[in-house]
Amino acid sequence: AMIAVTAHDLTFIREREVALRKALDEVAEARSELEELNIALEEKVEARTSELEAAVAELGTLLEEVTVLDRMKTEFVALVSHELRAPLTNIRSGVELILNSDAGLTTSVRESLTLVEVETRRLAQFVGTILDLSALEAGRFPLQPHPVHVENIARKVCSKFLEDHGGNRLRLDLPHDLPEVMADEQVLESVFFHLLDNALKYAPEGEIWVKGWVESANVYIAVSDAGPGIPTEEHERVFELFHRVDTSDSREVYGYGLGLPMVQRLLEAMGGGIRI
Repeated sequence: AMIAVTAHDLTFIREREVALRKALDEVAEARSELEELNIALEEKVEARTSELEAAVAELGTLLEEVTVLDRMKTEFVALVSHELRAPLTNIRSGVELILNSDAGLTTSVRESLTLVEVETRRLAQFVGTILDLSALEAGRFPLQPHPVHVENIARKVCSKFLEDHGGNRLRLDLPHDLPEVMADEQVLESVFFHLLDNALKYAPEGEIWVKGWVESANVYIAVSDAGPGIPTEEHERVFELFHRVDTSDSREVYGYGLGLPMVQRLLEAMGGGIRI
């Protein structure tokens, strides 16, 4: 009986040894496979890292090139705009001199010269907008904020629009006790000009209202008209440079897509904002 038990124990031990060796072999094989996977993974990571470093370097080069091109574009636009300002001023001054003189002008000639004056003023405003945008992008736009009366600025800008060119459709609803705001007076005039000019262009009929009120210690100004309106999906895009809601060649009203982007940038530069 003792021999049988001993033989049985030895058999059990051998089976355990075989199972253990098999388990150790499997662990060794798994470890080998894991090491191979780690090596392969490291190679892939290294290759991917090299690709990313190359892509980053390429993007850095492209960014430098774009920055240079953007600066060249800004300088070119500013130069062209500056060169246009002087002749426009001369043309406008000459037309005003003729209109103010007793030159015996016929009604049709006077109307034509008045139109030239109006359009010259509009083009000069456009050139000024280009220069201001260039200065804003370059971080060289001078601001001189001080307390100003919004109502006075609005009335001053409204007076620039001639009666026979839509000025008679402008309406102001600004409380006399509207508090002063900290703003650059010239910049605020430019903001009102662009907003009213847009309203007159895109709403050829009906009254255009400029309303103001105070809410949560902030002064709000709203310009509303009876025009076709702006689709909801365009409410953000209209503030992109050169974006036009109507891009068809047959449109009756031509513009440059600069008015609202300029207004947004000017207001943000003074700590304000705009929304549709």
